[in-house]
Amino acid sequence: MTAPGLEVVLRYQAIQMDELGTAVSEAVGEATATSEELDTLEDQIERLTAATDIPAPVVRPAFESTQRNPETIDAGIRATKGWDVLLAEATVNLRGRGIDPSAVDIGQLLDSDEVERINRRRSGGFTIQANLDPYDILIAVTAGLTACVIDALVVRIPADTKWWGGAQTLKGSPLTKALRELSIDSDNWLAAWAKVPYDRIVGLPESVAGLSPLTHRVQTFGHDPLLGLVLGTWDIMSGSMTAVPRGGRP
Repeated sequence: MTAPGLEVVLRYQAIQMDELGTAVSEAVGEATATSEELDTLEDQIERLTAATDIPAPVVRPAFESTQRNPETIDAGIRATKGWDVLLAEATVNLRGRGIDPSAVDIGQLLDSDEVERINRRRSGGFTIQANLDPYDILIAVTAGLTACVIDALVVRIPADTKWWGGAQTLKGSPLTKALRELSIDSDNWLAAWAKVPYDRIVGLPESVAGLSPLTHRVQTFGHDPLLGLVLGTWDIMSGSMTAVPRGGRP
């Protein structure tokens, strides 16, 4: 939670800091000019002293460094204005400068580059673009409806299915039927030349419990879509078969 009126006080203090910075810059400029004049006078005094053999005057420092009493500092801290007083003073001063305190935005106190950096951090460093025009929305809706129609009329389910063994049949996908008509027998001439060792079921050096033509794809790692990339390749290169017997022990 932030204190009520925080943006008003911060805006007032920001104005004071700007005015103080301007005053300091002007004072520094005046001090620099005065220092240059003093250097010129000092050079003139040195030349006159050297010409007349008069001893150079002893210049004492105009200012002496002093240390403030800690009790004075504590008293100043205790005398700090309360928040309500500070807020009232800031409100009056802003109104006197023609600024409406209710219209003050804390974002006005930040530099535009700083605001952009904060927004990038809040958005996770991603650029969010969601400016959709009517054509974008129409294309998205049309694509969704088209996908629904294709899914319902063409994709459907893979094969004709009867509901719980009843008389009503749910027609399968005509697309799946067309693709199945294009399929070829797995025992073709190419399969005869591209055999893999983990397709062997009988005549193994060691028997594998439960291995059969119906379960060999489940029990051999070479048929696994992920493990086959490593173990299946290893079996092909070494002429071995990595399998899991019934019970789960490799």
